[in-house]
Amino acid sequence: MTYLTPQIKRITQGTWRDYLEMVGDGKVGAFLAYEIYELLIKRVGGALGLILRNLILPFLIDIRGKRVLVEDEVSFIGAKRISLGERVIISKYCTVEARDGGQIELLDNVFLNKYTTIVCKGGKIVLGKAVNISSHSRLGTSGVITIGESCLVSSHCYIGAPNHNLDDPARTIEEKVLCKGVTIGPRVWIGSHVTVLDGVSIGEDSIIGAHSFVNKDIPKNSIAFGVPAKVVRERTSKPL
Repeated sequence: MTYLTPQIKRITQGTWRDYLEMVGDGKVGAFLAYEIYELLIKRVGGALGLILRNLILPFLIDIRGKRVLVEDEVSFIGAKRISLGERVIISKYCTVEARDGGQIELLDNVFLNKYTTIVCKGGKIVLGKAVNISSHSRLGTSGVITIGESCLVSSHCYIGAPNHNLDDPARTIEEKVLCKGVTIGPRVWIGSHVTVLDGVSIGEDSIIGAHSFVNKDIPKNSIAFGVPAKVVRERTSKPL
């Protein structure tokens, strides 16, 4: 028997009520705001687009602060379970999805650069104050991802890549996804093209070198890189 993921089942076999729940949290008002945003406002560029989105998005998203800036071509799914703090900036072509009851919180001064994707399926993703996610990066989980304040995630990174139960060949890979969550402490710098697997913790003030594959915990104040990533030295204020 062919296995279908819950998401595919909703798309191919779902009802009108399923769609209403997905885009509007089951509420007609939120659904109408979503449809207006998608049809009339999402693609409007320039100052006019910014003004229109500032008017409609408070009916769609939990905006908890002032001066939120959402550029054109940004996609939201499950918008009522997405919250934005003050001075959050979301650049063009980003996607923010809170599915299956998941929650996404972007605290004050978070910046999502172009083509960033954040997908939370039933869990929770929290980006702390002044977190900067560079272009073409992806954060995805069915568990919990927490990124501490003032972290910099460079371009083309994947955080929360899931593990799968590989022991039973009679079951498809999609049937058993293991999600333990990812925790990244404050002031961490992650270089470009880094993959951080599910279940990993990176301590505060650490640096992960570009093109690294992080599959184990990294202590705080560490410099690590490689495939898999290994600590090469500790950060220190003393002369080398």
